[in-house]
Formats: sequence, C-alpha cells, structure tokens
Amino acid sequence: MRIAVAVAVCGLCTCAPPRETTTLSALLVDPAALAGRVVDADGAPVAGAMVAAVPTADDDDRELHAVTDRDGRFAVTGAPADAWAVSVVAPAGSALLGTHVERAVGDRDLAVVLSRGLGVDVRGRVSMDALTTLPAGSFARLRAVGGDAEWLMPVASDGTFAGRLPRAGRYVVSLLAGDVVGYTYVPGDRDATDASLDAVRPAPPPADVVAWVSAHGAAIATADPARDDDRDLAPIAGIVGGARVVGLGEATHGSREFFQLKHRVLRYLVEHAGFRVFALEANEPECRAIDAYIHGGPGSVHALLDDIYFWTWDTEEVAAMIRWLRAWNLAHADRAADQVSFVGIDMQTVHVALQDVLDYVRDAGDDAAVARAGELARVLRPALDPEQEAQALAGSAAATAAIVDGVAALARELDAHVRSDDAYAVARHDLVVVQQWLDGQRAFDAGKRIALRDVDMAANLEWELARRPAGTRAVVWAHNEHVDRYHREVMGHELATTLGRDYVSIGFVFDRGSFQAVGDSGDVAEYAVGPAPDHDVAAAFRGARAPILAVDLRGAPSYFRGAQLTREIGCCFAGESQMEGAASLGRNYDAVIYVASTTRARPLE
Repeated sequence: MRIAVAVAVCGLCTCAPPRETTTLSALLVDPAALAGRVVDADGAPVAGAMVAAVPTADDDDRELHAVTDRDGRFAVTGAPADAWAVSVVAPAGSALLGTHVERAVGDRDLAVVLSRGLGVDVRGRVSMDALTTLPAGSFARLRAVGGDAEWLMPVASDGTFAGRLPRAGRYVVSLLAGDVVGYTYVPGDRDATDASLDAVRPAPPPADVVAWVSAHGAAIATADPARDDDRDLAPIAGIVGGARVVGLGEATHGSREFFQLKHRVLRYLVEHAGFRVFALEANEPECRAIDAYIHGGPGSVHALLDDIYFWTWDTEEVAAMIRWLRAWNLAHADRAADQVSFVGIDMQTVHVALQDVLDYVRDAGDDAAVARAGELARVLRPALDPEQEAQALAGSAAATAAIVDGVAALARELDAHVRSDDAYAVARHDLVVVQQWLDGQRAFDAGKRIALRDVDMAANLEWELARRPAGTRAVVWAHNEHVDRYHREVMGHELATTLGRDYVSIGFVFDRGSFQAVGDSGDVAEYAVGPAPDHDVAAAFRGARAPILAVDLRGAPSYFRGAQLTREIGCCFAGESQMEGAASLGRNYDAVIYVASTTRARPLE
C-alpha cells in the first residue's frame, strides 16, 4: 500500500506557493529501518542528500541519519518507531520541510511528498580552540524552535557547513560530533543567516581557571535579604559601574536563593547607586497595580501577584521584595527623586491593555466616541475576556480579521483624542502592547513568537525609561535567556545594542539543589538535582568552595568565552539530562552569581 502525503506546514515556513517539489519515496524495509530514494522534481536521483529521521515520541531522543548514494537511495536503521520526523537537505542547498511519517500496522511501503517553501540560506562555521578537532562525520543539527523535525548539514574539514532551510522564526544550531559540543540559535525568517558557533570537548575546567575564579570571585555572605549588613555586596558596585540598566537572570524560574539574591542586589543598587526602576518579566499594564501599591496604594500583595498570572512570581520571595519596595517608598515619601517604580515589560496577555485603551477613549471623548468605544468593545469581546483571549485568533479567518480591524479602528479612535498628558501617553503605549500581543499571536511559528517577545520587552523597557528623567537607572528581573547580551533577537542583546556598556548582564549558575517547575503532569512541583557533572561549567565555581560567589567575567580566561556545558531550565522540567546545554557564559553575561545549593521558591498560599 502506498501513502502519499502532501505537506504544507505553516509552523515551519511561510505559506508561499511551492516553487519546487522533491519526492522522498520511503520503503519500510523492516520494522527497524526506514529506507528509500530521493529524487528531484524531474525524477532524477539526488546523490549526497542528507536524510534525518527523528522519532516523534517524547521519550525517544534518537537522531538517525543517512546520506543518499549516487542513485539517490538511503537507509536509516534503528529500533522501531511508530512515527518519524523526516527531513532532507540536498548538497545544492535545497531544503525539504519535515513531516511525520507514520507506520501503520500492515503497511510496509510509504511515500512522502515534501514541498519546498520560502527558504533561508544557512552558512556557518564551527570554531575550535587549539585543543579541539572535530571527529570525521560531524554534522550541524538545526531545529526550528517549536518544531519536531531537524535538519542535518555535514561539517567540512575546515569547519564550514551550508544549506537551504524553510523559513522559521528561530533555529537552534548544535553539533553532532562525538563528545564535542557547540550551541547557538539564529534567526530563520530572512533570506540568509549566519549559524557560526564555537565547539569544545567537555572536560573538567583547567586548574588555572579554578584558581582564577578563586582569586577573582567575591564571596557573598548570604542570600537572605533580611541581612542588614550589605558590605558583602560591594563588589556588585564594581560590576555594575555606571551602567543605566542591569539585567538579573536566573537559571530556573523556581529557585529561592536566586530570587532572594536578586532582592538583595536590587536593594543594594537602590540604596547605594540610585537605581529607581524595577522591571519584571510580567505583563506591563497589570503591573501598574503593584506600582500603585508600593507607592502607598491599597491592596494585598498576594492578590496583586495573583493578578499578574505567572506562578513563577507568586512566591514568598517576590512578595518580600514588593513589601520592601513599599517600605522604601513610604520612608522617602517626601522625596520624589528617591521613589522606586515597579514596571512590567511583557505582553503575553491583552485584555487589561485593551480595556485601558477603551476606557481612555470613553473618558476623553464625547457621547459619539463613547458609543463607538462600546461598538468596538463588542467587536473585540473575545480578546477582552480573560477566559477567551488565548483563543481569540484561533477561530475563522473572518473572526481574526474582525479583531485585527477592530484594533486598527481603536487606534484611529485613540488618535482622534490626542492629549499631551500622561494619561494619553499610557493609553497610546497600551495600544502598542495590544499590537505586540497581536503580532505575537499571528507569528508563523513559536520561534518567531519568542523572538518578537524579547524584542518587544526591550522596547517596552526603553519606553518606560524614556518617560522618566534622563539617566534614570533600572534593574531588570528575567530568566538568563532574556538577559543574555550576545544572541540576536534576545532582550539583553537588544538592550546592549541600544545602550552599549550602559547595559550590564548578570547570569546565575548553580551546582545542585531543588527548585519548582512545571513537570510532565502540567502541575507545578518541586524537583531536585544532584551535583553538576565535573565537565559542567559549575565545576569552575565549585572549586572556589564558596556557597555564593559573584564573578566579573570581563577579562576572564578564554575558557569562559568558549561553549561549556551548563544546566538551566525555563518554566518546565523534563529530567536532569534535559537541563544540560552548551553556553558561553563570558559572551552571554558580563558577570555571574554562582549558588552552590538551591531550594524551592516558596509558593504563596
């Protein structure tokens, strides 16, 4: 039985009409092999094409690959799998979209038709230090963020690789090269992209690196923000210098010590360095209620944190920081220049921002404007409903168009009531937040959505600073991945591009301990991991034998400029082995704070 599957995958490419079609005829020779033949659109065999097959089951992490012979034939052999994600990269640079090849019981003859869409030319080079050579048969592996399929490109003896892939928001690039590791991610939504990366062979850090950390690291006495003596944080002032914006990362979204240390650093920078804005990876309009609270307004910290939706911040540690900000502001109530503002910079929900704009139009306009605002509210009802907004654009094209047109009409209505006061400026920016949400929801894949979010968070912070006195200094609280100053289309990189050395990025590293995260069940729970392997970058800090250590990486040994294995997660935990990835601490961050042992952040009851 032959099964032909025509593929048009909007998650991995823009949906332009296919310009070229290549057919992969796959014959399941036995239950443990996937074999077939690659031909071009004219039926001619394609020799030297790279075929990758990845089982789609979550618990199957095999990566199988083969190269077609002169007749275009290949055979990928391994244990059985019910479904595969298959992709092909031809030597001429043509790329094929990945799809699932499902093996039905009793079917042994499969055919898959893969259509080429709008593509991106990928060119890269693997850079190696003097001690590292790539083993023969090495590949660059590229995966679209949020997609199942992977593409493999052979790495030549000089470290170069190239190919043409379908458009995607962002590609993760890593190495399949024995025990050599390397990692980066690059934009995939343009005509061409540079996928160059560093490669290292994991090994315990050299003794001179451990010695350098011991000599240059500054021990921090405790993570506890209740400590009154803050002299142990004096080295932070040297790291920050005269920077206007400091990004504080975290290796997990659920570690108590990370949160407490960020509280201590914030307090130190407010008290000793004149920082007056605290920015959080949370929705911008919703955070204004917390800002009002820390300036003496009403409310409960528990309720206020619940109203920004993220379980990550709904903790005792964040609540303690908010209470301290309120106490600081009340103690300095007679000095406006000393007041600290609490701002959100995210845009993952829209209903509050949208309602704020509608309220402004109603308040600023006449009876006719009020009536038009009411009509727009009816049009935009799905996006105004907290229970429906996540699916507001998931319906028909007509329903989506109605919301898009409604937002455009709201913009026109707002611009008809321009004022020079702060109320209009805030409403106008809330409309920007609405458009950011809309763009993210309409992004063609998860990678593009992530990239848009980071770029927009940087823009939102810059807007918040621009409306304050010149030179206002801010602390930004987010994950390590967001404060990273090196990778393109990341908030930290955007800030570093705009601010230069006025942006300082501080990442967090840990050795062992517990944290909270979302597990396979979808629930938030506590997880624990043992000491990091000896080849993990944490070993370089562990050797200093300090429970907490701040290390300025500017001028650090070249070890920190190369890719090293390190452990971190976002909101989700899928096992200790899934935490480990390659990163260059010296490129990503100006400094790191190392915590030997962590405990779970305490959820608010």
